[in-house]
Amino acid sequence: MTREESKQWVTQQTLYGLSRAHYVASLGFKPFLWQSAVLTSHHKRKHINGSRQSGKSTIVSSVPCHTAKFYPGSLSIILAPTEKQATEDILKVKDFIASDPYFPDIKRDSQDEIALANKSRIIVIPATERSARGYSKPMKIVLDEASRIPDIVYKSGVRPTLTDNPTCELYAISTPNGKSGFFYEASQSARWEHYEIRSPWEVDSRDQMNLIEYMDE
Repeated sequence: MTREESKQWVTQQTLYGLSRAHYVASLGFKPFLWQSAVLTSHHKRKHINGSRQSGKSTIVSSVPCHTAKFYPGSLSIILAPTEKQATEDILKVKDFIASDPYFPDIKRDSQDEIALANKSRIIVIPATERSARGYSKPMKIVLDEASRIPDIVYKSGVRPTLTDNPTCELYAISTPNGKSGFFYEASQSARWEHYEIRSPWEVDSRDQMNLIEYMDE
């Protein structure tokens, strides 16, 4: 690599560190408009209520990867309602990692944790009250299929990790599941930024914004 090429590479990596959308695009992923909105948003509480197979878990799985690479020593946590869902989520994370030839070396690779040479960790676990406790100041928390995660897990496991942790980003993503529970309550709260992805989801539509409702509160 020449000096000029090295300079360009550093500039490029700096851009990717500052912009999750540019980073994801560099891996060959072409986000929909609503996915780009999620990636570029700086809101600390994101509520994503959408139809199945709309790309919710996929795009949010890229967030811990970006954080782990560009914020050494960071902790990202993904909670899922079942072990099967947790397994699917960590596979999505690993797919993003495999797409990045410059990703930091992996020092630990298990079914529930990825630890990197730069001291960052990504943890993917089933959402139980016990498993959600004990983590100090995560930078990112993803609640996958949040409407199926018990309220006790959110209230006694997740919320305490947000105390004195103002920079943490929390993503609650799910399909709807009735008008009760913390996920529904969050959908009615002005403290959250809301995304609603309605079916039918047509990936080839030119006017994708017709298929979502987005409200910045």
